[in-house]
Amino acid sequence: MLKLLRWVIACSLILGVLATACRSQTVPDTKRVIFNSDGYEIFKAGSDDITDVSKYVFTGLEGSNVTTLFWCDGAGGNTANYDSQVLELTGTRIGDVPPQLLKWIDEGNDPPAFVIKEARKRDLEIFYSFRINDIHDHFKPELLATFKIDHPDWLIDSTEYGYPTALNFAVPEVRELKLSVIREICSKYDFDGIEIDFMRGPPFFTPSEEQANKDILTDFLRTTREMLTQLGEDRGREIEMAVRVGENLGACTLDGFDIETWVQKDLTDMIILGSGAIDIDITAFKKITGGTSIQVYPCLYGWPSGYMPISEEMARGLAYNYWQQHADGIYLFNWFPHSSPYQIQLLKEIGSMESLENKDKMFAADRAPDPPIVEYPHNWLLAPLPRIFTGFFNGSSSWESVPIQVFDDLASRENQLKAITLSVEISHSVEPGSIECRFNGHAVSLTPLPDATKATTNLLEADWFVVGENTVELRLKNTDTENDTDITIRSVEIYVEYD
Repeated sequence: MLKLLRWVIACSLILGVLATACRSQTVPDTKRVIFNSDGYEIFKAGSDDITDVSKYVFTGLEGSNVTTLFWCDGAGGNTANYDSQVLELTGTRIGDVPPQLLKWIDEGNDPPAFVIKEARKRDLEIFYSFRINDIHDHFKPELLATFKIDHPDWLIDSTEYGYPTALNFAVPEVRELKLSVIREICSKYDFDGIEIDFMRGPPFFTPSEEQANKDILTDFLRTTREMLTQLGEDRGREIEMAVRVGENLGACTLDGFDIETWVQKDLTDMIILGSGAIDIDITAFKKITGGTSIQVYPCLYGWPSGYMPISEEMARGLAYNYWQQHADGIYLFNWFPHSSPYQIQLLKEIGSMESLENKDKMFAADRAPDPPIVEYPHNWLLAPLPRIFTGFFNGSSSWESVPIQVFDDLASRENQLKAITLSVEISHSVEPGSIECRFNGHAVSLTPLPDATKATTNLLEADWFVVGENTVELRLKNTDTENDTDITIRSVEIYVEYD
């Protein structure tokens, strides 16, 4: 009997180990649309009615594809719009704490607790979105915390890029402060998880020292992960963790984000990609996370690339592209359905490829912000636009090749299509017929629009497209070369209309 008992115990231990291994190697089937909500707007509006918080945060989410809410309190992680013992309340330093915040806390409606309660009513998973190094305090004095005034040595002393209020994570006290915030948030409030938003924002170290200090951020995440594991065990329910990083591995490396090590050491449950880029290298991140339970979510948000508010057609096109590249879900940032009603319908469509098929879409070549955004020094490395026409000879330029991702299988849907339109915008007016164009090797005739900096055609054929990366080639001919270096390709867009 004793031998039998030992054998049963041994088998149970082995099965337990195997079950744990299987869990870590199994990617959940459930697809999630994550909605990131910034709580700042409710304070800016000035309302002291706590039900307005609910309207602002949850309008459009009910009955939609959204399953997960990432809620930011709107303070940026250096002050608090909640009852904190670690951070001072927003506006404390200048004597201007939002009166409605004090009222809500006094009434027992501490904003995080209230939003969690409202999310539970709607069966939404809810994370706290922690902007780990936000710099809005550079131009919003109410967000500038006293500790930054008292400890200027905690800040990054550089004018190369970034903002002067950015914290230097090489300073141990900075990391300990941020860990204290995470500890308070996850022990005091019943969030399902926390997002470490590294896109709010780089740099985290003195410029040029990011890669040398990458192990510091890795160790910070390891400590965070261990703390969350312990807090989860204490409450009897896991606390998940997500990280938001750049849209490609090159940008992550330059920012000091050692993604491969983070995955190997199982330091996160989800990786959110990008903050406004259109082309997101989902494939590269999926390759790294293959065989793990870590999920990959591209961020659908177009402002820095020059598309804000994002249109219905573009939202559909981006979501379709991301699903086709095997994203585990879609992450939405700076969406405001409470003030943009058209987004409510989009929230019902973007949760799957099936719901997006046979709907009008817009696809665009990615373009880097011009001028560059200083808090994103390494993003848009792969953006093909803007691009200057070069190589002029006898009044004509060289061909400029612009890749554009279209994952909609247009050739198989030719009978359902109404029109496929190509639109090109350049920086200067040119004479009609001065722009030559080829699409995947097929000659295309462009017709200038009235402002003469845009040209369009509806002559694209469905069977010219490939599923994935397509190529638009442009050349200037018979053009005055005195200003040739100033003539820039600003945008390349494809509009697909269905009957």
